[in-house]
Amino acid sequence: MDISEVKLFKCETCEYQTKHNGTFKRHLLSHKDISEVQMHKCEICEFQTKYQTSLTNHLLIHMNKSEVALFKCETCEFQTKHRESFKGHMLCHKDITEVQIYKCETCKHQTKYKRNLTKHLLVHKGISEVQMYKCETCEFQTKRRGTLATHSLTHRDISEVQMFKCGTCEYQSKYKDNFKRHSRRHKDIS
Repeated sequence: MDISEVKLFKCETCEYQTKHNGTFKRHLLSHKDISEVQMHKCEICEFQTKYQTSLTNHLLIHMNKSEVALFKCETCEFQTKHRESFKGHMLCHKDITEVQIYKCETCKHQTKYKRNLTKHLLVHKGISEVQMYKCETCEFQTKRRGTLATHSLTHRDISEVQMFKCGTCEYQSKYKDNFKRHSRRHKDIS
């Protein structure tokens, strides 16, 4: 089939397009306010999301590793509960000649990961060209939803959020990236 014959679903709000209807419907939710959509809520904590798949993935954090099938890398010690994380991780072991490379048309940036290119493209756009994510508590705003989620933790007490606790020492953090950075210190020592 010729690529020009493939039906593309195109977003009217931004430049997003895809050949997959389900993916397109999921994308459209990103432009809607939470008051306009059905929210999927965790029954264990206060997490809520517009996306059923995000809730399904979230629920994994409440389960012990023994209750979940883990995806384990055969090349290194990486393991995860999440299939998509595992697939992304496996790219790090492949030579650049073995994978599709995503290139920015504006600068020399290139990556093995499509999601990284999508994030990168935001640096070339002005505030008026992209959806901005705004904090409901203060004046903070960002082009990235994940950055807003991390920022929002600054306004929440540790009793209200999931804490990432170190199994080796007493360290704990409400920020996953800080916890990961801390955990690497223990690996470097051994």
